[in-house]
Amino acid sequence: MALRDEFRQRIEAAGMATLLVTHDEAEARAMARRAVRLAAGQLEQPW
Repeated sequence: MALRDEFRQRIEAAGMATLLVTHDEAEARAMARRAVRLAAGQLEQPW
């Protein structure tokens, strides 16, 4: 988790948009402020 926290801090400090692709919802929630999910060919907001 320390590496994930460092990545998140560096991305926020740089003020850059980032695309994270994962199958782990817990990881996505920990890393993202916003998220979209592809379901049946449509984008949806998971939370």
